Amino acid sequence: MIARAIRGLNWTGLRSVQVRGTLPSAGCVWAANHHSWWDGWAGAATIWEEHRRPGLLMDPTNLDRFAFLRRIGVLGTGELRAATRAVQDGTVMIVFPEGELRAPGRPGPLHRGAAWLAVRSGAPVVPVATRAVMRAHAVPEYVIDLGPPLHGDDPRELTERLDTALTERLAALDAQLAISDPAEALPGFRVVHRGRRDWDERVSRSAVRT
Repeated sequence: MIARAIRGLNWTGLRSVQVRGTLPSAGCVWAANHHSWWDGWAGAATIWEEHRRPGLLMDPTNLDRFAFLRRIGVLGTGELRAATRAVQDGTVMIVFPEGELRAPGRPGPLHRGAAWLAVRSGAPVVPVATRAVMRAHAVPEYVIDLGPPLHGDDPRELTERLDTALTERLAALDAQLAISDPAEALPGFRVVHRGRRDWDERVSRSAVRT
């Protein structure tokens, strides 16, 4: 029921979720920039669409307020042992290494938790560039660009590589958004979720039926 409710949020609040790239076949750490309320929900819905099991590391204060989210794999940021086991069992664990919501742009300084979790679990960390953008429609589109998985055994060095990869992918994504047709899906991206239609689209369909 909780998973259906989250999918419902995406359906009513987003125009679409578009994805480029693929996830590793086994468990991994989804390390994304954090600039939007939609980041966790759109990420989880995308992972479900890929027939995978999502998890999410959340600030303990927020998790205490919404404890029911534990039923779909949400853990507190201090529960790294449980997160490690989940990744080893095949979970795609969503982590926001910036540690807080930030304005769109270059990612802020990254904490080492995502890299630590990847090293500890023996899984790769995937740099995930995201944008919630208003273009030619009444509601935002959510765009996800999955980078090549990064492997390593030193959390500090892996965090530095993650920072470089995430910065480069975000810059490239912003540049592509700036020159692409705002009425069309981004070239090279697949639409994994179609959500709310614009008012004029719904009205025109009704006019055709009548």
